[in-house]
Amino acid sequence: LQMGLFGISEDYLEKSLSLDTLLIKDRAATFFFEASTDSMEPLISKNDVLVVDRSTRPTNDDVVVLVFENELILRKYVIVRGRPCYLANSPEYLPIEGEVADSCVVWGVVTSAIRKFR
Repeated sequence: LQMGLFGISEDYLEKSLSLDTLLIKDRAATFFFEASTDSMEPLISKNDVLVVDRSTRPTNDDVVVLVFENELILRKYVIVRGRPCYLANSPEYLPIEGEVADSCVVWGVVTSAIRKFR
């Protein structure tokens, strides 16, 4: 079994890689959160570090941080019949739709998730 750095050349190893440059578009509008539930498994796991951009408007299928009943929660933003609906990946969490969804506020859009292995 042969393993390596799949297509990374020696030239690339000499360059530095900045996570700020890679993950942050608008520094003043970017926040980091740790996921505290399994609502978005397997896409986002509990304890993943989320990069959230408040300057980005959500589009269909984005994962968002949502203000719901005075709490920040994670959900997928979808448009159903012209209205926002917020879905979890886990069936244990009910969809947020209709008038309840209309009263929710999208706090920010999740642009990346960082997962620690140890």
